[in-house]
Amino acid sequence: MTGKIRHQAVNGHRILKAEGDVRVSQSPALSHYLESLKSEEHLQSFVIDLSEADSLDSTALGLIAKIAIYTEAKFGFKPIVFDASEDVSRIIRSMGFEKILVMETRGRVEAERLEEIDCAEVPDCDLRQAVLDAHRTLMSLCPENWDSFSDLVEALESELGSATGR
Repeated sequence: MTGKIRHQAVNGHRILKAEGDVRVSQSPALSHYLESLKSEEHLQSFVIDLSEADSLDSTALGLIAKIAIYTEAKFGFKPIVFDASEDVSRIIRSMGFEKILVMETRGRVEAERLEEIDCAEVPDCDLRQAVLDAHRTLMSLCPENWDSFSDLVEALESELGSATGR
């Protein structure tokens, strides 16, 4: 199933729901969503529903981590994550997400109530920057992530540096 990302914001409460296979091509939409959080003044709760996500690539996971870190830093609480899939649950726990999220094994938000986030195409350099930022965030969560992603981050930094003439 092609992935979808849906959301809802109502009176200081936010919901983000991932469905199907969420991939790097959707990372700019998640980055934009993070930017929209910065205009929020009084967030009271945040739920990330992964109960219908078949898989999330590392870029999507890194952007979810960025959202969680930002939410805790600005609003003082950790988002709640509903995770039903054993694969998704195993991956997020192995990457150190329990430090930044409250993991709930039961829960689900009905997709019909949520608006789909537009995952429009973006320039390659913007996509690479989103991938780089997401993986830097993952690397900060635990030493194992550093080992897993340091080569990718180094390659992206070099590539982006070359593209900007650094």
